[in-house]
Amino acid sequence: MMLSLNKITGAVKQIPAPVKSFLWKALVFFLVWQLIYNIYLLPNRVIDRPLCAFVGNGTASFINFVQGGNLAYCKTVSTFETTDGASYLSDRAIVFLGKRRLIGIADQCNGLNLYILFIGFVIVYPSKVNLKIAFVFFGIFFITMLNIARCAGLGLIHNSYPSMTDFAHHYAFKIITYLAIFFMWFWYVKFTNKIEASYA
Repeated sequence: MMLSLNKITGAVKQIPAPVKSFLWKALVFFLVWQLIYNIYLLPNRVIDRPLCAFVGNGTASFINFVQGGNLAYCKTVSTFETTDGASYLSDRAIVFLGKRRLIGIADQCNGLNLYILFIGFVIVYPSKVNLKIAFVFFGIFFITMLNIARCAGLGLIHNSYPSMTDFAHHYAFKIITYLAIFFMWFWYVKFTNKIEASYA
């Protein structure tokens, strides 16, 4: 046990200082966010309620645009959910195509976790403040559009090929979404390094 602890300590000491700093900042950001979200934002539905409705309405509009009609619409349904013994009001935006239910936008699907994942990286990665602000706004816009397109795609797949819905939801669209965020991170790092090099 002591040998393993010594190995771990030695390995940690060999991690470069900038990497340690990045990891510590990321950990602090994550913990602070979890505290704020679970204590205040989640129970009071401060962000999730309007975000679910926005994504639901955007999804319906996207479907109407793709299909060239106006049959798709969004309706908000409120229910009580229990997480870790705590009960809270959950507003699920349901997208319909005519009378047919296509997709429900719950808290887990509204894109908030994706925003935090992207914004957290941008904040803790060393860069100029104006560049961070620009990338945060760009990231939020891009992720919102991507999530609306993802939800619309899931709705249309569920409507035409219901047997493919689970695969599209849990695998295909998830891979596409996280790859898109990874490439935004890559672009951000590359852009930051290019600016830093030009000032060196």
